[in-house]
Parts: sequence; C-alpha cells; structure tokens
Amino acid sequence: MDVGDDKSEALARLFTAHYGQLVRTASLLLGDVAAGEDVVQEAFIRVNGVIRRGDLTVGLGYLQRTVVNLARSEPPRSVRRAGLLAQPVGLSLFFAE
Repeated sequence: MDVGDDKSEALARLFTAHYGQLVRTASLLLGDVAAGEDVVQEAFIRVNGVIRRGDLTVGLGYLQRTVVNLARSEPPRSVRRAGLLAQPVGLSLFFAE
C-alpha cells in the first residue's frame, strides 16, 4: 500500500464516521439541511487538500472547526431565501438624496 492509498483511506474513514454528525451541526447553524450538506462537502474538500499535502493527523476536531467556520461565513437562511444575494447593491442605499 502506498502513501496515496493511506491518504484516501484517512479521508474515507473521516467521511464514513462523521458525515452525518457534521451535516446535523451545519444544518443547525444554518437552519437549512441542503446548505448544511454544502458546507460539509466544502469542508471535506478543504480537509482533503490538507491530507494530500501530507498531514495524516487531521482529525475530527479540525473537520468540525472547518464546518463551523464555513457555516458562520454563510449568509443567513432568510437572506438566501429572499434572494437578496443575487441583487446588486446600489450606492443609493448608502447616500441620501
């Protein structure tokens, strides 16, 4: 077995053991299961990069912190639902005429 296989197995073990818990955490923080799944997917992509660079010691704590940080950086559910992110912000909002 080569190092690449070890890295793939390390990520697979993290995913298998903790995916559901991480989605629940992210969903509670975001108020939306689909957004929680997206955040967890992004967290695993980022952790995969760390593991591929050779750090096989990345564990649940690192992954949880990544999920929480990503969830905190997401806009609130009310903003996502209202579609406010797709609307450009005009300068007239900031300057009274």
